[in-house]
Amino acid sequence: MSSIYVITGGRGCGMTTLCSALSDIGYVVLPDVARKLISENEKSGSGPLPWTDFEGFQRAVMLKQKKRESFAAGLDEIIFANKGLSDTLAHYLARGENKIPLDIVIDAQRNGYAGVFILDPLPNYRIDAQRKEIFEYARKIHDNTLGAYQISGHQPFFVPVMSTQDRVKYVLDKIEEVYDIAETVA
Repeated sequence: MSSIYVITGGRGCGMTTLCSALSDIGYVVLPDVARKLISENEKSGSGPLPWTDFEGFQRAVMLKQKKRESFAAGLDEIIFANKGLSDTLAHYLARGENKIPLDIVIDAQRNGYAGVFILDPLPNYRIDAQRKEIFEYARKIHDNTLGAYQISGHQPFFVPVMSTQDRVKYVLDKIEEVYDIAETVA
């Protein structure tokens, strides 16, 4: 049985950097679906983008994320996901959506992650080709990420701002700590 741990937070928190560092030391990492989809859709000139078709884009991200996680569930090792299904819910909440599609909420709640790590925002937020949100909106996404994962039944760990190597150590130490507690209870 797999153990998928989500690395998440708002834009510019260092998720991709942390996931790359985890991959570099041998862990399986599911890449950021949204960033890849934006790049592919802009290159092809077709497909939804978050700034022109928010709901279509979120649904496309959710579908790809579910497929990746379904594949990863068959692996017998610790897996890290650069964002998870509940991140879609966080985007709806950040926009102040009054009506979130029920299937989005249900999918966000069916994830079964072993753990969730929310990275604190880094002080050097920058807009780039796939990250077009202004800092204030990126912060709204970050602030709603906790609520989205709590709605989905998780109590995330917060990862403070520190060097990438220290963040790697922090995450791995937390996972070991949780396993030790689980083994003691069992």
